[in-house]
Amino acid sequence: MNYTNLNIKSNGKTFKYIVEYFDVPTVKPETLTYYGKDEQRCFFFSKEQTNVLAEKNYWDVIKYADTHEDSNIPSTYNVSAFDLYFPRYSVDTYERNVYYVLTLNTWINGRCVYLGSYLIDRKNAVAPSTGVRKFLNEEYYEYIRVETVDPFYLIYGDEWKNFRNYFCNEPVYDEGVQNNNTASNINVTLTPVKFVNGTWIKLDGYDSSQSALVINDEKDSNYFNAKLKFSVENGIPVFNCELIFNELYENNLEEYLLETYQLTIDEDFKIKYCFVIGDQENPYKYVEHPYTNAQTSSKFTLDEFVFDGWNDFIDGLYANVFVIIQKQDNDILVLNSNKVFITQEEFKYLMNQEIRKVDLNEITMTVNNYDVVNVIKNEIVSVERPNDYKANIIKPIFIKSQETDAIRLHRSVIENIAINLDAYKNKVNAFILKIGDTNYYEIGRINSGIIFKVIGSSLPEADGLYYILNEDGELVTTGNYTIV
Repeated sequence: MNYTNLNIKSNGKTFKYIVEYFDVPTVKPETLTYYGKDEQRCFFFSKEQTNVLAEKNYWDVIKYADTHEDSNIPSTYNVSAFDLYFPRYSVDTYERNVYYVLTLNTWINGRCVYLGSYLIDRKNAVAPSTGVRKFLNEEYYEYIRVETVDPFYLIYGDEWKNFRNYFCNEPVYDEGVQNNNTASNINVTLTPVKFVNGTWIKLDGYDSSQSALVINDEKDSNYFNAKLKFSVENGIPVFNCELIFNELYENNLEEYLLETYQLTIDEDFKIKYCFVIGDQENPYKYVEHPYTNAQTSSKFTLDEFVFDGWNDFIDGLYANVFVIIQKQDNDILVLNSNKVFITQEEFKYLMNQEIRKVDLNEITMTVNNYDVVNVIKNEIVSVERPNDYKANIIKPIFIKSQETDAIRLHRSVIENIAINLDAYKNKVNAFILKIGDTNYYEIGRINSGIIFKVIGSSLPEADGLYYILNEDGELVTTGNYTIV
């Protein structure tokens, strides 16, 4: 789920809106028009929405008749959706006749391209089909959906090459190659507006809100990385390393390296897959696969990294691959794959075949047959009870729980008291209760406190202050005691 929050503020109030962005598995076979084209910006027009053109702090409504067609814009295009969620208490809760302007834009080669700039009427909001949505611990009951050109294809797709060249001045090299060096987010702006004298202006006392969304297909497939997997194919263990990059290149690594990093595949090009099994401290196995072409994957089989036996296993083993792209034997790019941890379950496949293979024909087995008869035998055993049969029963101890601030003691008896010292339990190894000149040492611990045995005959004559000390005789806390 890819979303961002937009906070509109006014007079100490904050209205928390949400915009959620996701791809729609739809291709629209219709002509897409534009308006507002100048040296700085370009707006796409949507027939389903009320389109507006921003001019400082006011917006003009654009009609379809005011838009233009261009052959550099594809006749069919992929679609993305943006859902604007309204909070339970929004600007239109406190103001009348409020509308919103939602603008969505990105940048290509430094040129601002607006996916859409729409006038939003809260009265068109509907409830989510999946029920109440929750974002950032807030509940949302209504939303409005708008659809735009898919920004991922707009920036990277081959069908938009001419548009990027003509509208955004993105250069085209030999054989139609363009630099794939655009890495932009989607800028989202939400502004409350009202209709005054034939135009839409920003609502007084309310700020616009801006935020950004990451252009991502949620699979990270547009990031260049190496992925390592372990599998057992027909009993044979295999580590397979595969390069992952922008899916729009359809696994064409040569074109991807050329457009993204300006690397050409020639006699000076080399790509190496360096496989390592080791731990945090040392490598134990190393295998290298060099290629002179744009190889997108490489497999490492058992005969290249076999272990001799279980004595070679240690905790913390893992496998990973370094993919090194070189030009004239100089490292240009280095990718580090994910780690595949090797437990005993995986290690059992990585040992010598002779150890892992058991020939049942070579094993001498003895089969023993046992005839077992189920016999129930009842025997009566008489046990004499010794006179001191209660000698091993645990003697009960009676404990009175006391609070820390004030305890009650009795002069004429020996008593066990529990004082609530939970706040200090984890900091003191042994507690000492000091009353007058006498120390009473901790004899146990229970849920309700620390147990002390107090001998009444050793107590002072009058009430006073007691002290709780730690094992080093240092003061921990104090309280009052009363003698009754």
